[in-house]
Amino acid sequence: MAKKVGRKRKYDNKETKERFQDLVYEAKKQKPSGRIRISDMVKISEEFHQKNPYKFPIPYGRDVWSTWGREYMEKANNFRTITKVFTKNNKEIEIPNFSEIIHRYK
Repeated sequence: MAKKVGRKRKYDNKETKERFQDLVYEAKKQKPSGRIRISDMVKISEEFHQKNPYKFPIPYGRDVWSTWGREYMEKANNFRTITKVFTKNNKEIEIPNFSEIIHRYK
């Protein structure tokens, strides 16, 4: 087995990815409609670091959210749809979240 060359990635581990997900979830709870921006995530990261430094030991900065945390932000910023299934004819209808669409494009 060959040795890996270079420095170990700082944020490429399971715990950090879970923290990113938790922080994005909290951001979406605070801002249910509209897009989550990098500046929002930096503020929330600092806030949660102050509240619970054991669970969030590092306040993640702008560079971390623009590289490592971007995929979690993009998932949260996608439009959500509600799928309804009607039992009579097994027809599925997807209903988009109109309030989010209006808020984003007004």
